[in-house]
Amino acid sequence: MTAARFDSPQTILTGGGSRKEAAALLSALHAHHSLIVVDPYFLTADFVTEIRSNLDRNGIANDVFGDLQPDPTDENVRAGTNRFREVGADSILAIGGGSALDVAKMIGVASTNAEPLSRFQGYHRIPNPGPPLVAMPTTAGTGSEATKVAVITDTDRNVKMMILDAKLMPAAAIVDYELTMSMPKPLTAHVGVDALTHGIEAYVSRKANPLTDPVALSCIRTIHANLRMAWTDPGHAPAREAMSVAALQGGLAFTNSSVCLVHGMSRPLGLVFRL
Repeated sequence: MTAARFDSPQTILTGGGSRKEAAALLSALHAHHSLIVVDPYFLTADFVTEIRSNLDRNGIANDVFGDLQPDPTDENVRAGTNRFREVGADSILAIGGGSALDVAKMIGVASTNAEPLSRFQGYHRIPNPGPPLVAMPTTAGTGSEATKVAVITDTDRNVKMMILDAKLMPAAAIVDYELTMSMPKPLTAHVGVDALTHGIEAYVSRKANPLTDPVALSCIRTIHANLRMAWTDPGHAPAREAMSVAALQGGLAFTNSSVCLVHGMSRPLGLVFRL
């Protein structure tokens, strides 16, 4: 059998209310000043204010960066990196969907490595690790909280760059399904099918292995059993929790196996048609 490697965050917290452990996790990572990279939609959300208050009480200074959009670009990363350096941050807390988490990953890398970001495109091309990153998803789809991948658009070349390196793996992931309860039905469906595709592609990939197969199969089964309910009744907590865990599993599975043609096609098609 070919040797198999399985990368994951050092710590994964799941369950309703687990967001309240962000300060403790960052303290354990010796954080003193965190940059909170947050989806603009949540900039003024009560739970973000609550998290910042908890950080303050634990002696962790914090600043917020939210200048990003879906399908984030190198310009978003550059602005975030400048902010990281200006405030003297030593750690990152990422809150949002895949776009916010990918920007946070690349801010960390850009803060410890020379530009341009295009030099990191491809596989295992990042020389230096970034600062500790805690990832907290607000959707149940990309699994970016548990992957060593980021997708960023190079605005000079008009190319969606896929960057894969173990140095992109968050130090910790907090998967609090309560943060997904506000997702509207269309978003619930879209990200749910994305997570399902992660599980399927990871399982059928030629790079699948005995470590990824059980995780991928659990992802597929869980989504089959819960996506319809999460869509039909957005307030159904058990279905929302199951979908959050399944998305996490999908990320763990494909980042240690691979995706296939579906996601391979999605980058150029998404760039051209803004999908």
